[in-house]
Amino acid sequence: MNIEFFTTSEQAWDAELAAIRAAQKTIDLESYIFFDDKIGRQFLEAMAERATAGVQVRCIFDNIGSFGFSDASLKWCEAHCIQVELFHR
Repeated sequence: MNIEFFTTSEQAWDAELAAIRAAQKTIDLESYIFFDDKIGRQFLEAMAERATAGVQVRCIFDNIGSFGFSDASLKWCEAHCIQVELFHR
């Protein structure tokens, strides 16, 4: 197992996005805070691209911590074959 440590959020996001873009079978993302902002949109678009390529994409977000993730965002995900579950709803 290879473990990497990051000192900035940007480094972590870059590594996560690289892993998403390289996914061949499944993507399972869990986050307590997820917004449909500039960074969140990069994640959503990368996951949508992989879903289009046949990768199963599943996300679980904390509805309280992800209060910026709207019903419109959920519908966008559904239209792009990204399964999203919200807890604390």
